[in-house]
Amino acid sequence: MFMKELFKIRSIKNDKLERNFLLAFILVSLLPLLLLVFIVNYLMIPKGSLEKGQSDIIVFFLGCASLVGFYMIRRMIKSFVSAVKSIKTVANGNLSAKIESDGSEEINELAKSFNRITKQMEENIRELQHSKQLLQQVLSQVGEAVSSFQNIDKFLELIVLTIIDALAAKNGRLMLLNPDTNELITKISFGDAQFSASIIKLGEGLLGQVAKEGKTYLVSASQSESGKAGIYMPLIYSNKIIGVFALSDKKDGRDFTPDDEVLLKDLASQIAIAFENYRLSTDAERTYVETVTALAMAVEARDHYTRGHNQRVGEYCRRLAKEFNLDSETIQLLTDASNLHDIGKIGIPDEVLHKTNPLTEGEMRFIHEHPIIGENIMRPIRSLSRLCDLVRHHHEQLDGKGYPDGLRGEEISLPLNIMIVADVFDAMTSDRPYRRAISFENAKEELRRYAGIRYHNDVVEKFLRIV
Repeated sequence: MFMKELFKIRSIKNDKLERNFLLAFILVSLLPLLLLVFIVNYLMIPKGSLEKGQSDIIVFFLGCASLVGFYMIRRMIKSFVSAVKSIKTVANGNLSAKIESDGSEEINELAKSFNRITKQMEENIRELQHSKQLLQQVLSQVGEAVSSFQNIDKFLELIVLTIIDALAAKNGRLMLLNPDTNELITKISFGDAQFSASIIKLGEGLLGQVAKEGKTYLVSASQSESGKAGIYMPLIYSNKIIGVFALSDKKDGRDFTPDDEVLLKDLASQIAIAFENYRLSTDAERTYVETVTALAMAVEARDHYTRGHNQRVGEYCRRLAKEFNLDSETIQLLTDASNLHDIGKIGIPDEVLHKTNPLTEGEMRFIHEHPIIGENIMRPIRSLSRLCDLVRHHHEQLDGKGYPDGLRGEEISLPLNIMIVADVFDAMTSDRPYRRAISFENAKEELRRYAGIRYHNDVVEKFLRIV
């Protein structure tokens, strides 16, 4: 409403205002004065009744009064025009403009009121801009976290740190409710909150009360026993309390504001949704992983020739990876991939899998498809998707004559080269329906023959050293 009136004032023209003032002054001051002089000298007062010069004195004092009035009114008008200019400047977006007082009480009060309003507007705009920047910063960091987090703990930690920074708090704490024990358990904490109790019973203390009532508490420093302001907010999903989020002790010593509460409420809602979605997807994924593991065991059970093959390949991979000083994460990756690399054989008919005679071209196509089938089984599972490259390509060769994609040379990573050598060596030293196993020495000689052609030189060299 205030800004609307300001823009109306922009239509006021200063020169027109002054012309109107001069015209009004002539009409209400000078014309009556001249008329009064005429009446006094020629109509009402008999000729000779006034001494010489008395009428001139009367006219002089009346003229002086008019001039004084003119000066005072003009001064007020000029102050008003100056105020209008300042208001126009504010209406054009420059809130630093001020009304200068001319010393009169009325203009002085107008100037004070106007300057207070513009100062408050400046502060409000600065706070809005700051809030906008904070919101953009928070949403940006939250978006990055959502797109890149590997586990829920890292995700929640990033969110808590971001909120603490955004709202300039010293302490932050995220607690999740265990519905079986009715206890709040600390998930993430920073600042003094790290030294607080890690488990709180439902209804116990302020945090327990927040979780029990599902109600937000905005506590000022003067209300707090510790003398620190705080916001204590429940995490709610589908009308169910899943935890509590707490911030305390602003860095500037001020209280948290209702605007801080609104921002935190929006973020708390997103945290609750993200956590519940993660929990639900984890449950579904756990079921899927268990199903895939059962499938892998079923593959081994239906083919007694390859029973134990996965475990042996995994052991070779672990030993080779240590020879190359690979990190524990890569070693685990190779171990997991070894356990599941032949899971695609679940899609190969028994008559092909157990055939003792040479396979036909069509049957060989079945065999060549099992890495692709295995990849398709695991790709929907986030925690297993990292294994897809090893599962799909464990029959590739350096010369490009492997399958299913004919990878060559540097297209094959070191972990994949390790797995290829481990898999082919165990396959050569195990009985198969179409041939008997060969000895370790003959298998080693086979690796030497094709080192640098089918198999990675360094991998073969280190493998022959450990078996």
